[in-house]
Amino acid sequence: MDNRSFCPAPWISKVINGDSVLPCFVSEGNNLKHKFMDSLKPAECNHCWRAEDSGILSFRQKYIKRVLKARYDIDIDVINGDVDDYYSHLEYLTVNGQPEFLVLCGENENYFDHITSDIREVEIVGSDPFTSSLNKDLIIKLSSVNANIDKLHITTDGMTEDKELIDALSKFRRVKIVLSSKGDTNVINKLLLHPNFEVNLC
Repeated sequence: MDNRSFCPAPWISKVINGDSVLPCFVSEGNNLKHKFMDSLKPAECNHCWRAEDSGILSFRQKYIKRVLKARYDIDIDVINGDVDDYYSHLEYLTVNGQPEFLVLCGENENYFDHITSDIREVEIVGSDPFTSSLNKDLIIKLSSVNANIDKLHITTDGMTEDKELIDALSKFRRVKIVLSSKGDTNVINKLLLHPNFEVNLC
């Protein structure tokens, strides 16, 4: 394998949009593992190759950074840093990697079926759980089972207060919230002041 083209996403990540399951946000296909093992640069991943050719941080590099930080507490500059020094850490995934990062796009009543014991991080995109009953129910269900989820990511416009949902979110170890600064002041303050919530106002 060539670490200049290797991407850990197919081993650790699943992005689910309705019935479609892909390894990341920007890949245009599946069955990428053998291509990375053969040191190829899959055409399905052109989004990342173009970004890297332009000196922009790609999703591939973000996944490398995520793996090194989460598993080994190694924090490097993946654009200018020397990833070669940590290649063995990435190569380990090809033998022992399991999907641990799950992205759920939009709404689907079957999303809960994809939450396996290996999943450590869940991101819900494309639908505000404060206004989407399906995603609210998903979060409440996740919070009530013995899941191993370390971090939950959500996005909200901050316009709707929902005590039941905030109580459910409070049960997770960490919650990252992208929150609109144009939301309701009371909702924004409650989310900002919560000790388990990491809030990014935008």
